[in-house]
Amino acid sequence: MAVLAAVGTVLLIAFLLWFVVGTQRNISRGNELLRWLQGGLPLLGPRTTLRWLGTSAVQLDIVDAAAPFTRAQVNVVLEPRDLGWLWAWARRRGRRDFLILRGTLAGPPRFELEAGGRGWTGTERLDRLDQSAWQRTTWEDGTGTVDVAHTDRVDADDLAAVRALWQELVAASGGPWRLSIRHLEPQVEVHIEPPAVTPAPTSWPRPAGHEPAADRRPTGHEPTEREPAGRGGGEGADGEGAQALVGVFTALGRLASRDT
Repeated sequence: MAVLAAVGTVLLIAFLLWFVVGTQRNISRGNELLRWLQGGLPLLGPRTTLRWLGTSAVQLDIVDAAAPFTRAQVNVVLEPRDLGWLWAWARRRGRRDFLILRGTLAGPPRFELEAGGRGWTGTERLDRLDQSAWQRTTWEDGTGTVDVAHTDRVDADDLAAVRALWQELVAASGGPWRLSIRHLEPQVEVHIEPPAVTPAPTSWPRPAGHEPAADRRPTGHEPTEREPAGRGGGEGADGEGAQALVGVFTALGRLASRDT
């Protein structure tokens, strides 16, 4: 019994140490990505509310979203580093840190399209489509094959424009996983793996007590005395990368909009 108790104690200590280290790493990684995103958020709207959802996700809601969107949201989804067994399982299945950009248009888009490449969510939506109602094709984007499904309302020019914007996502990120234009809200959705981000001290709020936090007061995107001035709070290239990413996302919204 004494041996079992000792083993149990060691395992408990190991679990708690992993949890603490994993939590701190996720907070640090999340803040790195939030700082990088800061360079592009003003293109979506003047203010943002931020809340941590546990220690593996951050939700950014855009206040007074800029056209073509009536609502916009950015989510930072992190690997579950605080739980070793879950982290190992998820990583084995291809999960990595990724970003989700969601935008709601003033009305239904002109067409529907799903594109998916590599990554955790790449074919998630494609696999659930009614094959009889969608046309299928593939693209090569320099990193692999992209599976594409679209309705018959997509003409050749629209398809070529979406493909060009997908290539811009490749250049602006660590690689796109999924691009979605659908009638249901949010009509425009993009999943991407973020690029390498230079670590630096951050001023973004931490998760209070590592529990889901309540919505915070909307804050502007201008640097404060605790926020480094400059694009994205880091190197200029980081800020330009976030601006390029948000610019592509906005272009997708304009393309899909019925006002185009």
